[in-house]
Amino acid sequence: METYGSVMRAFAPGVVGRGGEPVAIVSLVGQVDMYLAPELMQRIRAALEEDAKSIVFDLTAASFIDSTTLGSLVSAHKQLQARGGAIGVVCPDPKMARIFSITGLDRKFPVEAKLGDLLAVLRAPIGSKMPLTGTHDIPSPASGRGAVW
Repeated sequence: METYGSVMRAFAPGVVGRGGEPVAIVSLVGQVDMYLAPELMQRIRAALEEDAKSIVFDLTAASFIDSTTLGSLVSAHKQLQARGGAIGVVCPDPKMARIFSITGLDRKFPVEAKLGDLLAVLRAPIGSKMPLTGTHDIPSPASGRGAVW
């Protein structure tokens, strides 16, 4: 049986976004649903309070996300967009990535299979047309299930 977990956020040393600012990375692990939404929103607020211009949501180790998770990502997108920032999603699972396609969210913010590719998109000048490649080359720091790191 898979368990629910917690949410963890960090600024990744040496990982920078557009303009060289640090990127906050939120890794989601296991089943991420309405029970974790308050914790996820708390991590998003903390990143915003620390003036993050970019937040990467890493779904590499997530096994399930629901509409409340999507709502939290949309909320972060709107808040960062108003400040000239951006979010992006790392999602190597094609079935889970399809959720972003079906809902049209992949047209609001980048969804990539590899962190390196996502960071390239986030570093691109605003308004540039970079192709989304769909690869993931840096593993999630989480190795277990049921947590948001």
